[in-house]
Amino acid sequence: MTTSHSAFFVFCRLRDTLNFKTCLLGFLDLGFCHCSSSHLFMLTLIGSGETSERLLNLHQSLIAGLKFPRLAFIDTPAAFQLNRKEIAARFINYFKKNYSLDLRVVEYPSSTFNPASAAAALQESNYIIAGPGSPTYAIERWRGTSVYHTLVEKLRADAQIVLASSATIAISRHALPVYEIYKAGAAPYWVEGLDLLKPFGLDLALIPHYDNKEGRTYDTRYCFMGEPRLLALEKLLPDSTVILGIDENTACTLDLERKIVNVIGAGRVTIRHEGKEQHYREGDSFPFERLTPAHAAEAKSQPPKPPIPNLQSLYVPSRIKEWVTARDQLRAEKKFAESDHLRDRIASVGYTIKDSPSGAVFSFHRYAKPSDVPSQLEKPATLEWSVNLLAHNNRAEIIRAAQSVLKWSHESTEVIVVDNGSTDDTIEGVVDLACDDDRVRPIFLTDDLGEGAGRNVGFRASRGKHIMILGGHIELNGDAFAPLAASLTDERVGASGSNGLVSEDLFTFNPAPTTECDALEFYLFAFKRERLNQVGMLDEKFVFYRNIDLDWSLAFESQGLRLVVTPNLPLVVHEHPYLRMNPDERDKLSKKNYRRFLEKWRERKDLLIHSRIP
Repeated sequence: MTTSHSAFFVFCRLRDTLNFKTCLLGFLDLGFCHCSSSHLFMLTLIGSGETSERLLNLHQSLIAGLKFPRLAFIDTPAAFQLNRKEIAARFINYFKKNYSLDLRVVEYPSSTFNPASAAAALQESNYIIAGPGSPTYAIERWRGTSVYHTLVEKLRADAQIVLASSATIAISRHALPVYEIYKAGAAPYWVEGLDLLKPFGLDLALIPHYDNKEGRTYDTRYCFMGEPRLLALEKLLPDSTVILGIDENTACTLDLERKIVNVIGAGRVTIRHEGKEQHYREGDSFPFERLTPAHAAEAKSQPPKPPIPNLQSLYVPSRIKEWVTARDQLRAEKKFAESDHLRDRIASVGYTIKDSPSGAVFSFHRYAKPSDVPSQLEKPATLEWSVNLLAHNNRAEIIRAAQSVLKWSHESTEVIVVDNGSTDDTIEGVVDLACDDDRVRPIFLTDDLGEGAGRNVGFRASRGKHIMILGGHIELNGDAFAPLAASLTDERVGASGSNGLVSEDLFTFNPAPTTECDALEFYLFAFKRERLNQVGMLDEKFVFYRNIDLDWSLAFESQGLRLVVTPNLPLVVHEHPYLRMNPDERDKLSKKNYRRFLEKWRERKDLLIHSRIP
């Protein structure tokens, strides 16, 4: 992801409170969007989920490359369906709700429906999307028409072309007749597709819905074909053709100028040839040559893990360099108390300096394990609140959350940002924020120690009377501190938060209907610091985040402490990080944590509110 795209994501997160067009124009005015050739000449193929929350960032990044977005949805693939108006409305509502952008519907159900009018509408657009329906219907209606020719021209000129599901299949050289095989029972066969990518040296059979699981009890992978039919279909392909499979809620962007494919979304992109597969996940990229028979079976190359910054590559903000210069001046003037204050301020951001004949030499301090972090828990509280944020490769998200806390808190609040071994530019963002506001106390870890250990680091460093766990996807939109403090004045209450859950059996948890609850989610979880002596720290065996909040909630209740929801907290909830994970991996880790939870609490149903109801 480019720096400009990352910045755009920060800007777009304001869409809940500001008009997206205003944000976008501001983004452009700031100079982040250069509209270079790398933003144009792009084709995006989506496996499914083109109007899902999971792919919001995809559309945002593509729109960022357009100075004045003009969106169009061409309805041909589903134009024969009775619900075609509803499908179009879904696209209209999606872009209006999430980006405040209007979407023009270009109707072209057949060649008798004035192709010149449809072509003219496409010519005026620079973000063109097509999606569900029948691949063969789209192929028959588009082939050789001015509508399709305009689509190709726009791809080569100034537009982002986004194709999903059946529209993706249609541009293959060998296209899959899904309806005819899956619905009508035809024997496996291919039809001649539009072969859009032939000029770029690619001979592809594109298969969206590659990981489909709708069949549940029967195999519907490979766009509802199942493995037996896929094997039969594969035998019918010439040796020159490579299969490109795209999972649901997943996309790949083809940079047609640089000949690079980039993957984004929850699932995988699969290159398959002669039964052999190579898989690529979000963040991966590969050259076009991997989509040719000679290179399709090549193993994915793994980029080297970014090294921990050393003295040669260490990022040092200009503010810290200014403080060093000022410190040297103060020392020369023998103002040692003021000089030491600047030294401590530099140290609070994570840097140490060593004087040398050639000037100051900087080093950056990271901790290897929680016990290495100096504990404040044995000392008296010196602040009212310590807000704990846990960061890992999520700069925009964590900065947004931290800034919202700084905006709505008072001076007796600190924001502890524990960076859990980030390998991108998150550390730089946290350092810059800490330089701007001394209420931000960053702590950097050498590696990703997991949810439990990372949160415990924040607890150890907390100097506040109250501690708030805040999810990075949560943004404060008002004073949440006063109502939470009021909830915690009751000595019977161990913790309070925003999202309460109840259960009758420890197997199913549902939203709490009242303020009393059996568990509080870590969206926002607040408690008095002194409770740590009573409840203990988080279980560091919970490396993944899910269900650790259930575990700790029952730890509170096992000490006779109540959990309550503080209603109507002023929060804005953004996309949860779990949506950016591969669903299979997420479920696997979740189940592992849940088994650990049940091993500890299976016999303690007496802790549940339900057990206390006569």
